[in-house]
Amino acid sequence: MMKINRLTLFTLGLVLLSGCHDEDPSSVVTPPIVTPDVPAVGAPAMDPSGRIFTTRIENNTAGQPFSTPLVLEHNEDYSLFQFGMQASVPLEHLTEGGDNQPLMDTVSDEDDLFNAVEGSGVVAPGSYQNVMLMPGSTHITVAGMLVNTNDAFFAQKIDLSSLAVGESIHFEAPILDSGTEDNTETALTIPGPAGNGVGFAPQRNDVNRITVHRGVISQQDGLVGSVLNATERFLNSPAKISITRVD
Repeated sequence: MMKINRLTLFTLGLVLLSGCHDEDPSSVVTPPIVTPDVPAVGAPAMDPSGRIFTTRIENNTAGQPFSTPLVLEHNEDYSLFQFGMQASVPLEHLTEGGDNQPLMDTVSDEDDLFNAVEGSGVVAPGSYQNVMLMPGSTHITVAGMLVNTNDAFFAQKIDLSSLAVGESIHFEAPILDSGTEDNTETALTIPGPAGNGVGFAPQRNDVNRITVHRGVISQQDGLVGSVLNATERFLNSPAKISITRVD
C-alpha cells in the first residue's frame, strides 16, 4: 500500500488553519476548472444567462476535518453512486484518501458529467468554505471525505434549474460508508491527522457496497486498536451545504 501524497497536506493544512483564526473563513475562492480535452457527448454550452452560484460547505463536527470539497457539474441522469451498489474506483480514492483527482479525471469519460471544481483545501471542524460556480449544467453534486475515518464521506446531489437570483437552498448531507475498507479506526488506516496513516488501498476488505455510515465507535466505546476518541464521533448529519444564486 502507498500513501496518497496529497494526504500529507492534511495535518499541515490544519496547522495553518489553527494559526489563522483572525482571518475571515468565508472568503470566496474560485478554483481552477477542469475540462476535458474533448467535450463529453451531450455536454451543454455555457449558460448564456451567466448564472453564478455560491456553494457553502459547513463542517459542524467537533473533530472531523473534511477533505478538499469537490463539486461535480452534470445533468439529471448522472449519479456519483447508488445505495447498495459498489463504489467506483475513483470514488474509492475520495472516500479512503480524500483524493479528488481520479473523479476529476472522469469528466472526459462520462457523457452526463461536464465539469469538476475543487475547493481551496481542508475544511476544518467548526469552519466553512465557499466555492463560486458558473455552471452551464442543471445539477451539481458536492462531496468530500471525513478524513479521521476509514472511508466515510458526504455527498449531495442538487438541482439548480429552478433557483432564482437571490434564492438559497440548504441540505444536511448524509454521511455515507463506501464499504471499501473495514472500519478498524487504526492509526495505520486513518489518513487524517488523528492517524496519519494510509489513504487509498486497492484491496476491498469490507462489504463492498455503499450504505449510511454507522458512525465512529472510538476507543472510548471499546473498539480495541482505535486511534479515535469522542472528538471524532458524529451522530447526525454534520455536513451542511447551502447553494445561493447570486446572479
